[in-house]
Amino acid sequence: MKLAYMSKDNTTAIKGIALIMMFIHHFFTCSGFYVESVSYPFLESIAIFAVQPFRMCVPVFAFLTGYFYYFSVHKNLGYSIRKITNIYLNYWIVFIPFFVFALATGCFQFVVTDVIMEFFALRRAVMVFCWYVIFYALTMLMLPILTRIGKSPIGEVIFLFLVPTVVCSAFLSVFENRRISEIIENVMIWFPCVASGYLCSKYTLFSKLDSITQEFNNRFASIAFCVVLIIGSFIGRFFGATVTIGNFHMFGCDAVFTYSLDIVCAPLFVYGWAKLLNRCQKTRFIKILMAIGKKSLLMWFLHGIFFNCCKEITQPFLFLPKDPLLVLIFGLALCYVVAIPLDWMLGYVQKWLYRTKTSPSTAEIG
Repeated sequence: MKLAYMSKDNTTAIKGIALIMMFIHHFFTCSGFYVESVSYPFLESIAIFAVQPFRMCVPVFAFLTGYFYYFSVHKNLGYSIRKITNIYLNYWIVFIPFFVFALATGCFQFVVTDVIMEFFALRRAVMVFCWYVIFYALTMLMLPILTRIGKSPIGEVIFLFLVPTVVCSAFLSVFENRRISEIIENVMIWFPCVASGYLCSKYTLFSKLDSITQEFNNRFASIAFCVVLIIGSFIGRFFGATVTIGNFHMFGCDAVFTYSLDIVCAPLFVYGWAKLLNRCQKTRFIKILMAIGKKSLLMWFLHGIFFNCCKEITQPFLFLPKDPLLVLIFGLALCYVVAIPLDWMLGYVQKWLYRTKTSPSTAEIG
């Protein structure tokens, strides 16, 4: 199935690339995540420069969320509820065994309110990297409204970029609760990437960019151009520059229109990889990327076991190979192998719920 400029295979491979970047980010650029027995002092000087570029995985997934949403036939609340249910099914099938393990090892104390909050990803002692679940749910609830309000390109830009940002900015000046503020900040920071994906898909911006770069018909020049875009997006994220449009006072609240370069870096990163993958045949490496991409959400959730409240027990096992490359491969292999039976179970659960054979984890953030 074609998704405008990109094929489904290409977007799946890009998910795999983003997931690998996420693993590198958590495994090697955040030394604060390590237990006492794990240390990579020779990587610390590099990590300072790598932490933000490898966090590109988040805006890429957010961009693809918006990119895929445009192709949904029914952009209504019912569709959004189904997508939210799917991501929670992925979450729960990982959370339940992790929760049982945390209780059995004494890493998590049973408190009813904490358990309920963990169950809905509002607290993350067990599911440490799963903040995206709440962000995704709010995004799916916002998109049916925002995409219907703006009927013109200018209107869509206003309602997809400006309205969520100013509303979130205003809310931040009202709510003092740390968890609520974190949720609002995530929407304010990452929703513009979702909006850029939606508009990029709707207005076929990648195809238009292709028409501008027709002079790169030469294979070598085309590949070099892709590499420049990918590296350029990495460099842009390293500097992390933001653009502030203005400060406004409304309804008794101060609102700030501030945007990260991610709204540009993420599309360029995805475009560069899509164009590069279009140039390459389906090699074994690309097939591996596609396989990882198909299990990307489950693997996202699963690798948190090495950094959650049980990390004193689990993390040394992850870093047994010692060598960073081997650790990365080992971590990817572990999470992928565990994701296979979980994905199989999810297929049966979704089939029972929706009477369909579509696997929920293959469209988790699209």
